[in-house]
Amino acid sequence: MLTNSEESWHQMLRNKFKKERRPLVFIPEIQQKKKTQNIGETIDTAGLGEGAASQGSLHPTNQSLNRKKTQNQTGETIDIAGLGEDAASQGSLHPTNQSLNRKKTQNQTGETIDIAGLGEGAERQGSHRMKMKAECKKRHPNVSFLTDKMARTRADRNIFLKSHSTMEALEEYPALRFPIILLAESQSQLDVDVDRSIMSGIGQIASRVIEQCQRRAIGLELFEMYEEAKAECAEESHRGLQVILATLLLPHLFREIPDALYVINKNPEVPTPVLVVKGNPFLEATYGVHLDYTEILTTQVHDITLAFSTLMSIYFVFNIEYHKKVKNTLNFIEKYLMSNSPQGKISPTVIKMANYLFF
Repeated sequence: MLTNSEESWHQMLRNKFKKERRPLVFIPEIQQKKKTQNIGETIDTAGLGEGAASQGSLHPTNQSLNRKKTQNQTGETIDIAGLGEDAASQGSLHPTNQSLNRKKTQNQTGETIDIAGLGEGAERQGSHRMKMKAECKKRHPNVSFLTDKMARTRADRNIFLKSHSTMEALEEYPALRFPIILLAESQSQLDVDVDRSIMSGIGQIASRVIEQCQRRAIGLELFEMYEEAKAECAEESHRGLQVILATLLLPHLFREIPDALYVINKNPEVPTPVLVVKGNPFLEATYGVHLDYTEILTTQVHDITLAFSTLMSIYFVFNIEYHKKVKNTLNFIEKYLMSNSPQGKISPTVIKMANYLFF
């Protein structure tokens, strides 16, 4: 029979592997293949709407050499054969994404933006947001559906995030309250699998982190909890306990304030993102993230490295500055566990510690 610690460790592994397999429709190679197959298909003019049909014109297929052309309001000749249903039904002719003169508009702040890069037009963006909000209100939202909609609205969302607060962004894009969506967003932004990188990095340095903290006699309360859990668990679970201990010891290692990074069975004391641990992290616990003293995740996390990865993703997705009380710890995680270069100068203390832990 499995102990609580073993079950927690097994759950951690299950959380990792279940994310490794994505639906085929989201794999770039499959999407590219589908696009290639669609090139030779005949366009059904009945679906173009009344805007084009009322003009008595028929659009040729994509394979036609003599593609249908017209002029926009500026007199520029453009190719409408590749236009989607939206443009035709509105009676307006937009150039394709490959056009040098891309369609532009202005946002609420007066900033000129390129809506051709939004993928499907501003009206479709609003439709995607409404569908995401409705899906997030369900008891069991479809994560694959949300992932797809988030990908379709990414360009528009990046503009929104620059001019709105974090709470406004969470209200407009509630899918950002899901850990798996946050991880996907940070991976798109950094081109790094944050969860995998942190898990791998912590596993590599765990023994040296523990050794260094023991030598300095810091993090004594954590060592006490670790020893108690170790006595209750089978030997094969000890490695997992070391990973948990090393993760929690990181701010102690840099002589910083752990409460600015995580709290165990109490409320946060800082407004920046804080990991909130409920239970015993070495035996059985759940993890949430508080921002401005409010829980922002819709689902609890049961894996400590996944929880820290979600915490780091929140910093990047919402462009939040590191709290000064744990700045060295977070810079270390970003540069040496995530292989991403932090903004600003890195403390010599961080570099020196990294050289000790990795080399």
